[in-house]
Amino acid sequence: MTAFDWTKLQKPEELELTRKYRFRSDFLPTLFSYLRVQPGMKVVDVGCGTGSFTLDLARAVGPGGCVTGIDLDERLLTIAGKRATRDEVGKSVRFLHGSAYEIPLPNGQADAAVCISLLQHLRAPVKALVEMKRIVTTGGSVSAVEGVGSLPPGMPEIDVLPSCGFPANEQLCASLTKIDGAWLKHVHPRATDELKTNRDTKAVIQRIPALFHEAGFHKIELNGHFSVFSFADSRNDYTRLREYARDCLSHLQNLVESEFAEVVAVAETESGLHRSDLDKAIDLIHQKSEFLLGDRSRLLGQHSWIGTAYIICAGSETREECFEPPAPQRR
Repeated sequence: MTAFDWTKLQKPEELELTRKYRFRSDFLPTLFSYLRVQPGMKVVDVGCGTGSFTLDLARAVGPGGCVTGIDLDERLLTIAGKRATRDEVGKSVRFLHGSAYEIPLPNGQADAAVCISLLQHLRAPVKALVEMKRIVTTGGSVSAVEGVGSLPPGMPEIDVLPSCGFPANEQLCASLTKIDGAWLKHVHPRATDELKTNRDTKAVIQRIPALFHEAGFHKIELNGHFSVFSFADSRNDYTRLREYARDCLSHLQNLVESEFAEVVAVAETESGLHRSDLDKAIDLIHQKSEFLLGDRSRLLGQHSWIGTAYIICAGSETREECFEPPAPQRR
């Protein structure tokens, strides 16, 4: 059996960036309340990837609880395991190899099961929700967090940094869009077919509440969050900001190079891409890196922003008790 390789769709570095910096730390307590995660609980993180959010969950449940991360990609689990050994909460975390359709845990094992950016990629999301429901206790909850879309409009999906006042940012966006567009057209469909994942993610996101209902959940709660990032936010720590910018730019270069190579490998003639397209993109990324990282005041003085909207859905089997007036008594 061929090993499941999520990197055909998303590189580990990208997965790490999207989960490590997805939510501000001051929002996490609110998010955990939406996910119905409390101290002392046993929680399962389905589709845990590199384990970044799994460790956040471990901090939420505290020393009296435990968290199990489940993923089908063994390479991502290896990264997650190494991360856990370096974290103080790692002792209360374990990682298991398994599918969202066949979670390797007995019935009623957990108090809560959660997943982030998982359902939209599944061809059978209801089946996964039913399986997550199987592993929670009676009255336990199952929750999903899914990204809905990003702003401002026109931003290439593979670039997670704001424009930052970089003079050639429009050129960079156009260059990234050309390469990423060719990858989405010629490589992405092949990868989704090979991995048996869903192509139309937006269709799944729009049906999140209906999916929970179809999976047998009767008590369903919907919440939302709009995550905004700007270098100008005074709450940011400069060292962490610089690390984030460096990580993003380094990842962007690696991603552009790998996407270009994958497109040329399967559709060199039809893609319309040339080596000059890659060289231009790499040069502009280097320019943006020097522009941002070479001057502290420039990095902190940027007022552009980016934001991503999320839908957060939680469900349980428990039916709400309906008030029934007492029957009139005969005299």
